Amino acid sequence: MSWSIGWANSLYAELWAVRDGLFLCIQLQIPEIETELDAKSVVDLLNSNIASLADYAPLVDDYRNLMNQIPKWKLKHCFREANACADQLQLSFVILAYAESP
Repeated sequence: MSWSIGWANSLYAELWAVRDGLFLCIQLQIPEIETELDAKSVVDLLNSNIASLADYAPLVDDYRNLMNQIPKWKLKHCFREANACADQLQLSFVILAYAESP
């Protein structure tokens, strides 16, 4: 899955990534998921019961609707150092961006 979401800050990008991941889990009919994010602000926002921030409301609402379709789920925070996968993806992106720069 690859497309441009246009200009986005890190919170918006993380919310899109979580939403897309959940959509994929539902398509694959995965009944139980545990998601770890190193973006604590995203975890706190998605785990809260408060009304979402206006700018992010559509993505947060999508997330909540998608989570209701998964029987068993958990979303939790992990530190970036513990998230080796995210570190590798970040490194790959930096290398790719450098290689493609003029």
